[in-house]
Amino acid sequence: MGDVRGRGLLWGVELVAEKEGRRPFPRRERRAEAVAGRALEAGLVTYPSGGCATGTDGDAVMLAPPFVAAEAELDEMTATLARVLTDSGL
Repeated sequence: MGDVRGRGLLWGVELVAEKEGRRPFPRRERRAEAVAGRALEAGLVTYPSGGCATGTDGDAVMLAPPFVAAEAELDEMTATLARVLTDSGL
């Protein structure tokens, strides 16, 4: 991960090839889509985003849980995403 940023319950997680310098993955690798697919298989809906680093390259996944989400559900969401990122080598 290169960065985690957001406001309220809308958050984005930047996926980078190298944390030092935050070098993005080439867009052709479609890392955001791969992570989003694995997250969905694990029961977590995320929104993939591409081109966020250079206008072409760069990947991020976004989280937007409902406003009525309980704290335990938010904990489960972050644990699931952490597991998916770890399993993806990120």
